Amino acid sequence: GDGTAESPRRAREEMITVRRGHILQDGYDQLAALPAAALRRVLRVRFVSELGLGEAGIDHNGVFKEFLEETVKAAFDGNLGLFRTTAAANKAFYANPHSARALGGDDERLLAFVGRILGKALYEGVTLDVPLAPFFVRRVLGGANPLDELPSLDPQLHASLQFVKHHTGDVADLCLSFCVDVECLGARERVDLRPGGSAVAVDNGNRIQYVHLVGDYYLNRQISAQAKALRKGLFAVLQPGWLRLFSAREVGALLAGDDTEIDVDDLRRHTAYYGGYHDMSPTIRALWQGLREV
Repeated sequence: GDGTAESPRRAREEMITVRRGHILQDGYDQLAALPAAALRRVLRVRFVSELGLGEAGIDHNGVFKEFLEETVKAAFDGNLGLFRTTAAANKAFYANPHSARALGGDDERLLAFVGRILGKALYEGVTLDVPLAPFFVRRVLGGANPLDELPSLDPQLHASLQFVKHHTGDVADLCLSFCVDVECLGARERVDLRPGGSAVAVDNGNRIQYVHLVGDYYLNRQISAQAKALRKGLFAVLQPGWLRLFSAREVGALLAGDDTEIDVDDLRRHTAYYGGYHDMSPTIRALWQGLREV
């Protein structure tokens, strides 16, 4: 042949080789530039030692799942600076708003790669121990977060804003302005919430706008670039329309699993039957009985 056609095996599989101590970098080097179609092929992974000696995999799927798990573990390590956890009790992950500085400008390429890895996990039905904050998932899917998502990020900040919103005295006495102070790598920076915001005092007349602008900054603005980068990688593997059939919390559950019990009776009430089956068909009754016993 002329070398342009893939063999049947090559057309169905991609093989990568990764070193244990460099799993994130090696995975990125081999997967980040693959065309979208290749990401949906079977992925075979070969782990090697620092000396280049191959490991004996128990089975292909087990090694592949381990690769996904270890890659995610490395990417979400707080010391890397790509992600951080919420201040809420459940400690869910979201992108570090200051990832560009933490990684010296390499954050967007890595976030796109993480998006590819998460997309591959969803495509293959592999659950990962990576609980993503619903507000971050919503941003990744292209949506905007309302103020009532703020407690899931920072309950204390939400409580402070509620105090401002419902303060019965003169809000001007609180000495607030339309800006926020953010900490980045040990240094504090002032960010205006609107043009010239640091020179605009918050008072009883504009406090509702202030509360919503603070919420919008933390839930939407500050993670917008990171969400866009991860979205690029995610949508390289999965059709955007498919993911947008689900809510942010449902996508999180698809990725990390969910311990919530399924309401079998509710599911049964909303099931439509075809092919001559109906709710009282023996096969259907056996199905519902089996689901209840799972």
